[in-house]
Amino acid sequence: AQGCEADEFTAEDGTITARLTCEGDTPGANMTMAMDGTYTPGTVDMTVQSNITDEQLPGGEGTMKMSLSGKRVGECDADTANS
Repeated sequence: AQGCEADEFTAEDGTITARLTCEGDTPGANMTMAMDGTYTPGTVDMTVQSNITDEQLPGGEGTMKMSLSGKRVGECDADTANS
């Protein structure tokens, strides 16, 4: 997708909220994405949902929902961080 625009993005007080809208590569195709989650200095937990409209998809639309979590495990060395 191209032409993505952040309609909303906040990351404060341990909460992340983001809303994106993207234009697809084919005429009339688009995607909206919602991200909601929480974070601390050492962790992140988030749910991401994408809604896609594109006549090339079966039924013309699709939805994808995922959850992710991360945990800080230590400092990065310079070689790893720059690769």
